[in-house]
Amino acid sequence: FSLNPRINAMGGAGVSIVDDLSAMRVNPAGLVAVPERQFSLNLGNDYHSGNPGTLFGADYLHPVKRFGTLGGYFQKNFSDGGSASAGVAYSTVEKSMENFSWGAKLGTLSSTTGASSYLDLTLGIMYRLKAYDFGFALDNIPNERRSFKFGVSTILLDDYLTAINFDINGKLFLGVERGVYANLGRVRLGFNSRQESITFGFGSYLF
Repeated sequence: FSLNPRINAMGGAGVSIVDDLSAMRVNPAGLVAVPERQFSLNLGNDYHSGNPGTLFGADYLHPVKRFGTLGGYFQKNFSDGGSASAGVAYSTVEKSMENFSWGAKLGTLSSTTGASSYLDLTLGIMYRLKAYDFGFALDNIPNERRSFKFGVSTILLDDYLTAINFDINGKLFLGVERGVYANLGRVRLGFNSRQESITFGFGSYLF
């Protein structure tokens, strides 16, 4: 379970979203489209995974000129004894194809006792075609839990960011986001067929 309020509110449809550090947890190839440094702190509850509880997370993103984009994240579950995950991410643009980018995320997840831990390697690519962003990501590569997601996102009716994603099992992840109050706020709605749930959220970019 990834503590990212934007992607969670949009039903988990984040593999083709490229405009903020939300991409770090789902498809690191999208990080290269973010033009400035970003930092986020998140607090929430996980009701769906095998270890439900109160989660705290922090993410940081730093673009480096002529090199790419670097990021890092940390997440801790306070309700299961303190399991934690942390990792780093990198993304860059393919010089011969300006609309194509690739990225990688390497992290680790461990329990408080240290009895169980594993590496999490995610590889992703993004391709921008006019008004459409196409994303592909292979997650948890060294593990049996590995998964593949692909999807597309675009702006509909001038105001609605719409993302449609599928995983290798044919599960649907659908998310919509719209700016409100002169774009100071964001209303988000999603559907996740894997968890058979409808999601909703509200967020704001303060600065």
